[in-house]
Amino acid sequence: MTSRATIHESMSLRARCTFVAHLFKACCKQHHKSLRDDFALILPPDGVALDIGAHAGQYSKLMAGIARQGHIWSIEPSSYAFAILRRALAFNRIRNVTPIRLGFGRRPGEAVLKMPVKPSGSLGFGLSHLGEATRNRRYVEETVPVTTVDRFVADHHIDRIDLIKADIEGWELQVLQGALETIERRRPVIFLELIEAFLTRAGDRLSDTWQLLADRGYAGDQFS
Repeated sequence: MTSRATIHESMSLRARCTFVAHLFKACCKQHHKSLRDDFALILPPDGVALDIGAHAGQYSKLMAGIARQGHIWSIEPSSYAFAILRRALAFNRIRNVTPIRLGFGRRPGEAVLKMPVKPSGSLGFGLSHLGEATRNRRYVEETVPVTTVDRFVADHHIDRIDLIKADIEGWELQVLQGALETIERRRPVIFLELIEAFLTRAGDRLSDTWQLLADRGYAGDQFS
């Protein structure tokens, strides 16, 4: 099913119950606490960050608490995840985060976002991705708008970015290729989750991702 409508408008009863559980976790729990001190070293109190693939907002909430005088742009293309994200931000009365339902890529346009359906019938929204579908797996699909980081930064008159975080299930190189001007002009710290199999699914390679960053003077840690 491919639709411009929001996914949760047509969810099964099981999926709706799971949505409530996901919403509770997003509102009442804080993940990634072990990264708080590391993020505080690179994100000052008035810092600005892009949370690309914001999911249910756990990273956005964490960064918002660090950059209390700054701003977090929370970017999430999935209508299911975005419905949770904006409710979690409102529930926690977080004012320095702007949630935007949008995807980033190497060029503006549209793309099909695929959300796996688990055998139980609930939705694996943490594994939603652009790119090719995995064989023998059932998905719910929706068409989402896509722009580039560079265009987004220009359109929103963002003159400072301290941190770019991207956890987008293999679409990371596509996003970096649409962010070259921003990277070269603003030199943000870049925090990525990179998995070879997921990059391959998007038609990219891990080595090309590291090379793009190395060519622009970036060096960092790689974790297996």
